[in-house]
Amino acid sequence: MKYNLKNIISFLLINLLPQLSGFILLKVYTEHLAVEELGLYNTLMAIPPLLSVFASLQLHSSISRLYFDYNEPEKRVRLIGTILTLVLVSSISIVSILFVFNTEFLLLLFGDKFNHYESAINFILLISVVTIGTSALNAILVVKQLGHKIIKRVAAITLFQIVSIFISVTFFEGKVIEILAIILFSSVINLLLVFIQTKDFFKFCIRFEYIPSILHYSLPLVFHQLGGYLFNFSSVLILANQLSLKEVALYSVLFKLASLKKIFVNSINTAWQPSAFKKLKEDRKQGEEYIKKSYVDFYCYTLIVYVVLIQLLSYIVENWISSDYKAITLLIPIMIGAYLFRLSYCFSTTLLFFDKKTHLIPIITTIAGLLNVAIVFMFLTKLNFTAAIYSFITSMFFMAFFYSIYCKVYYRINYFRELFSSVLVIIFTTYVNTNYSFMWQNFIYFTFLLVGIVTMVRKGMINFNYLHKFYQRF
Repeated sequence: MKYNLKNIISFLLINLLPQLSGFILLKVYTEHLAVEELGLYNTLMAIPPLLSVFASLQLHSSISRLYFDYNEPEKRVRLIGTILTLVLVSSISIVSILFVFNTEFLLLLFGDKFNHYESAINFILLISVVTIGTSALNAILVVKQLGHKIIKRVAAITLFQIVSIFISVTFFEGKVIEILAIILFSSVINLLLVFIQTKDFFKFCIRFEYIPSILHYSLPLVFHQLGGYLFNFSSVLILANQLSLKEVALYSVLFKLASLKKIFVNSINTAWQPSAFKKLKEDRKQGEEYIKKSYVDFYCYTLIVYVVLIQLLSYIVENWISSDYKAITLLIPIMIGAYLFRLSYCFSTTLLFFDKKTHLIPIITTIAGLLNVAIVFMFLTKLNFTAAIYSFITSMFFMAFFYSIYCKVYYRINYFRELFSSVLVIIFTTYVNTNYSFMWQNFIYFTFLLVGIVTMVRKGMINFNYLHKFYQRF
C-alpha cells in the first residue's frame, strides 16, 4: 500500500528538528552542567506541557476533526478563526493569573525546594503561552497536509537554538536561566514565522454557531491530555519532590533519548490520520480496512526503527555523553519499547476520534496516568528512578490493551497479534542487551533486521522502485 511519504517525512522532520536541539546538546549539558543543574532544567521544562493542557483547553485539537465537516472555504476560515481566538483568550488569561501567583504556583508543585526560582518560572510561563500559540497555528498546516512548508522554518529555529545554547553554555558558562532565555527568544521567532505562514487560512473572529461543537470535541480531551501528562511528565515532578535532582537527570536523559522513537510514532500518526479520516468519510468499510492494513505496515517499519535505535542509543550513552549516565544503558530497550504500545494506541483510537467518542478517551488516559503515578510511588524507594521507567511502559501497555479490546468488540478490528508481538520483542531485546556484549548484540540485531527487511520486500511492504521515484520527486 502506498502512503503519502512526503507528508509523513515532512512531519517526521518537523517533530524531530525541535527535539534535535536538546538531543544534540545532551553532550554539552552533561559535560558543562552539574547533574543537579541538568535535573533542575528538566524539572522546569516539565511544566510547559502541564500548562498547555489547561491553558489551551485543547481547543486547537478540534481543528483536525471539525475541519472536514465543512466543504465551503469561507466556513473553514471562520471555524479556524473562532478556534484560534478562543485559544488566545484562554491561554493568555490563565497564564496571566499564574504570573501574579508565581510563588504560590511553585509551592504547589515543589513545596519549599524551588522557592528561589521565581525568575525561572516566569520564563517557563512565557515559553508555555508562546508554545500554545505555535501549536495552534501548526494544527492548520497539519490538517491541510502542508507539513513540508514548515521544514525550513523549524530547521532554522532549531539551528539558531543549538548554536546559541552551545555558545552560552560552553564559552560564557551559561546556566539554566540563560538556556531558558534562549528558548523563549527562539520560540517567539518561531511563533511569528508560523503566523506569517498561516495568516491566509483564518481570520480572528467569534462565531457562536461553531462553539458548541468545538467545546464538545475539545473539553473531554483536556482530561485525555492530563492523563497523558501524568504518564509522560509527572514522574519528573515526583522524582524532584521525593528523591534528588540527580535521579531526575538520569530519568530525563533516558526519556530524551527515547523521544526519537516517540517522534517517529507521533509523526506517522499526525501525517497519516487526515488520510484515514478522508477515507472513512468516503466509505466507512474501506476506511476501516485501510486503518488495519496501515497499522500492520507501519508496525513492521516501526520494529525496524526500534532495533536500530536500541544500538544507536546504547552507543551514544557509552561513548558520547558523560560517564555519570551509563546506568541507563540497560533500560533503553524498555523505554523505547513503550512506544511500540503507543503506535497501537494511535491506530486503535482513530475510529473513536472520527466518531467523536472523545468522552471515553480522557477516562482511560486518566486511569493510565494514575496507574503510572501509583507505580512510581509504590516502588520509588526500592527502584529509584527506574520505577518511573517501569511505570511508564506499564501505563502505555494498559492503554494499548484496552483499546485493542474496544476495537475488537465494537469495530471487529483485531490488534492483539501485533500488541503481544511487541511484548515478546521487548523481552527479547532486553535479554540480549543484558546478557550479550555489544559486538554480539550487533550480530543478533543485524540478523533480525536482515530477515525482517527481506520478508517485508517479499510481501511488497517495501518497494524500492517506488522509493527511488519518491526520492527523485522529494
